[in-house]
Amino acid sequence: MGLIAFLALTVGTTSVLFSTIASSSSSDPVTYRALFTDATRLVPGDEVRVAGVRVGRVESLTLTEDQLALVEFTVRRSLKLPAATSARIRYRDLVGSRYVSLSEDSSGSASGVLRPGATIPLARTTPALDLTVLLDGFQPLFELLDPKAVNQLAAQVVRTMQGEGGTLASLLSNTAGLTDALASKDEVIGRVVANLNAVMKTVGERDTQLKELIDQLARLSSGLAADSEAIGSAVTGINALSTSTAGLLERARPPLTRDVASLRVAAEEFAKTRGQLQELVDRLPIKLNAFTRAGSYGSYLNFFVCRLDVALTLPGLPTVTAPGLRNNEELCQQ
Repeated sequence: MGLIAFLALTVGTTSVLFSTIASSSSSDPVTYRALFTDATRLVPGDEVRVAGVRVGRVESLTLTEDQLALVEFTVRRSLKLPAATSARIRYRDLVGSRYVSLSEDSSGSASGVLRPGATIPLARTTPALDLTVLLDGFQPLFELLDPKAVNQLAAQVVRTMQGEGGTLASLLSNTAGLTDALASKDEVIGRVVANLNAVMKTVGERDTQLKELIDQLARLSSGLAADSEAIGSAVTGINALSTSTAGLLERARPPLTRDVASLRVAAEEFAKTRGQLQELVDRLPIKLNAFTRAGSYGSYLNFFVCRLDVALTLPGLPTVTAPGLRNNEELCQQ
């Protein structure tokens, strides 16, 4: 019974794997392309979404001869894109990641289904919001404000209200001077208003992205608030680590200083005996080769006597030298 159950389980698992492989092979993604004037921060692997649902991914980005970004992406084969599909690059999170959002063009300029391999033209694509253009609209306002004049007026108000000096006439005089300065720059104010109109128009066109940005900020704030205890513990741990590291370096400084001084002395000695060291290094391979032969039979040194000379010296007597003993074995001929 156990063998029958095992065989049944094996056959069932094989059938499921076969059906899964067959299903995946029949649902290969379909490739499309889209032209954008700017695809900054969009990279291969970023998501492709329809109505907020992931349906594919970005495969590659290339630069055309017209200095346009050609984005190649794939979507599920089961998804039939309308011929009037428009593409928009949106912010995915606060760190600047992007994704491509697909939707049907409300103008209805084309009907039918977008054929595989087709390219969405530039007229139906929108790049990501450029925050630099948004902030440049406030540049004239920054030029208008004079920090010195504003600070002088604020100080005069405080002194007058506290009775520490100055009069109401002086306060009004300063206020009038600031008002005249503003009136003399009506052209700048007009440019500010015009730029603000352009900014508000851009914000209105990007209301979806702005809402997503606010939602991301809310989630970020909630996450930081939820992890406030962990963040506080991490900061405390970093402080303790810094204190311990400072103490370790303070204790290690005296012996490290002595070691550096000793190294300097040793380096000078090595420099004086550079010739002998060079000779030692040159002869070292020969000596090591000889020791290798002596120790090649095991974890011991094996010596074979090929020649033995004996000289005997006694006090008051001449040195007696015995005839040398020589071994004619083949090993001694090497």
